[in-house]
Amino acid sequence: MKISDELMTQVDRYRKTKSFAVNQIMKKEMSEIFKSQNWGALNLSCGVCLRDAFNKIIRELETPKPKINFIGIAQKKYENMTYKELQMKAKEQGIKANQTKKNLIKSLKNV
Repeated sequence: MKISDELMTQVDRYRKTKSFAVNQIMKKEMSEIFKSQNWGALNLSCGVCLRDAFNKIIRELETPKPKINFIGIAQKKYENMTYKELQMKAKEQGIKANQTKKNLIKSLKNV
C-alpha cells in the first residue's frame, strides 16, 4: 500500500489526535487505497466513513508483515569431498567425470 506524504501526515495526525483534514485529492487517494485493498467502496462525502477508513489504514500499516524464513542447505567444500563424491557432482553438472581429483575440483569451481 503506497500512501502519499500528505495523506500519511493526516494518518499520523489521526493516530495522535483522532482528527483529520482531507481535501478532495486525499479523499480520492483513500478511495483508491480502499479499492486496491478490496475493502469495498468508500463514501467520500461521509465523515464517519472517512474516519473508519483512517482506522483501517492505520490497522493495515501496523500489521506486521510475515517474515520469510530461510532454510539453507550446508554445502560441502570440494576439497573435503571424496573422489567418488566429486565424480557424482561432476556427472550431475554435466562435466566429464574421469579426471584427476585436482582437475575435478577445478572444473566444478568453474561451473
